[in-house]
Amino acid sequence: MTSTDFLETFAGTVRSKVCNTSGCQTNPIGTLEGRYLCARCFKRRARLMSVGQLKAAIDAESNPFNQQKLETALAEVREWNEA
Repeated sequence: MTSTDFLETFAGTVRSKVCNTSGCQTNPIGTLEGRYLCARCFKRRARLMSVGQLKAAIDAESNPFNQQKLETALAEVREWNEA
């Protein structure tokens, strides 16, 4: 077992997951499009998604914190599409 797939749990939270995009171990937030991402990469990836993809991701997300991040990204994408 490598250190990247070893899960260390403390109070029910995952501490040692590695971001699939940047490889960092800081700020674990969750999965988006099947990838485990840190907060920075989660926000960046959400901004690259289409409006339809974001709506589907919001509906599928069970974590309210992540739903809020996706809703913010959706508002930004809609604003950029209007400009």
